Amino acid sequence: MDRNGYVPSHNSTFSQPRTGNLETDLKINRTKRLFNDVTGFRAAKNREDFLLQVYRRDTGETMKDLSVPVLIKGKHWGAFRIGYANE
Repeated sequence: MDRNGYVPSHNSTFSQPRTGNLETDLKINRTKRLFNDVTGFRAAKNREDFLLQVYRRDTGETMKDLSVPVLIKGKHWGAFRIGYANE
């Protein structure tokens, strides 16, 4: 994600074609979205070595989120995030 929370791509599970139904699309497509919730914003702005957060996703699941900052030519660009279910 960039430092504003924009996610240009996602893994193939969450990059399915949109249906036009918001409830369905939240579950199958998370690409080209602005994640400006508290968790997403903290991940995008973080400059520490890593940030581990636990949060409730907009689809209801409890997730763990590990993010690390991405620097390009020494400039903070955003973060690489990995989310996984808290089971």
